[in-house]
Amino acid sequence: MKIQIRTTGQEGHAVIKQEACMFDSSKFTFGMIRRAGRGAVLLVALGVVCSLTACDSSPKTAEADIPPAKAPAKADADPTLDEAEQFAARVAGSPSRPANGEVQWTTPIHASPAPPRETASANPQIKTVSIEAPVTKPQPEPVKAAPKPEKLSPQQIIERLSADLKQAAAANDSLRPYLAQTALSLFDPQRELTEANLKSLKPEDRRLVLAYQRAFTMLGRTLGHSVDEDRQSLQIAAAELADQLDAKTNTLRLKNVTLCTRVNGYGVYEPFTSTTFLAGVEHPAIIYAELDNFAPEIGSDGQYTVRLTQQVVLYNQSDGLAIWRIRPTEIVDRSRNRRRDFFVVQLINLPARLGVGKYNLKITLTDQVGQTVDEAELPIQIVADEKLLNR
Repeated sequence: MKIQIRTTGQEGHAVIKQEACMFDSSKFTFGMIRRAGRGAVLLVALGVVCSLTACDSSPKTAEADIPPAKAPAKADADPTLDEAEQFAARVAGSPSRPANGEVQWTTPIHASPAPPRETASANPQIKTVSIEAPVTKPQPEPVKAAPKPEKLSPQQIIERLSADLKQAAAANDSLRPYLAQTALSLFDPQRELTEANLKSLKPEDRRLVLAYQRAFTMLGRTLGHSVDEDRQSLQIAAAELADQLDAKTNTLRLKNVTLCTRVNGYGVYEPFTSTTFLAGVEHPAIIYAELDNFAPEIGSDGQYTVRLTQQVVLYNQSDGLAIWRIRPTEIVDRSRNRRRDFFVVQLINLPARLGVGKYNLKITLTDQVGQTVDEAELPIQIVADEKLLNR
């Protein structure tokens, strides 16, 4: 369809020719305002209403019955008209109109369409959404007030500890529970382990525990007077314990065993010049013996006590039979300080009934505190002739 529109302004006539194709829209409105000269003039108000049923398929020319206007001077060209002509030219050059003269509907110009929606999938994917549940902190249970501990006396505490340590000692073979029991003597010196308490231990372990028992017992009786006295007591106890431990390692040892005629003290004695005696005569003699590695016992009064048992037996060298013996003798020595040099003496009388021959006088000494034993032998000869005496 061709539309020709003429508009007349105050300054002159302007003609706009537009050739446009049929729009699929039912309405098209174009407006333009022109200002020229002394005032504003409404140039064009164009409304085209096109119905699909009203348009003819053959091209027609429609011309409004408007008298022709004079062409305006080039100097008076209006830019608005130029833009209108450019727009008309673009519309006229649209490929919407085919060469055969038939009307061809063009695709309407619209705003950019919205992106198509995704169609629902036949097998929708299910996404797992992790939702953390609110964490509720556990409320602590109310703490019940602990009952007040029973107030015990020191003696009751010692009794309980002693009972627990006895159970621990029975449950294992360690020396620790026994040594812990000996330490209780620091608080109660009257509480001491006995041989009956240690009967399950080996002899060497028993002697070791008793050494600590004596040390703690001594400290329990001597500590608590003054700082100086306590320091001295600790030094003495440490030295005594060291000596006793050495004694337990080396055991009791007899040395310098001699038959003497006189003894005045340690290392001061007069030995027999010969151990050959005349038969049929009783011969008095003194057995002198020095000791090492003996174990003293610390008494309640702080004194050191050595307890020994000595036994003398005369054996016949020819057959090894015992032909004479002396009942075991108990030797007890007490002193305020531990003896470093220790010796024992025993008076004997060799019987006159001994026959001619050679004998061995065996001396056996037992440390009752340290539970160690040692022995020594002295050769003796009995002769019938005085000329055979080597005096």
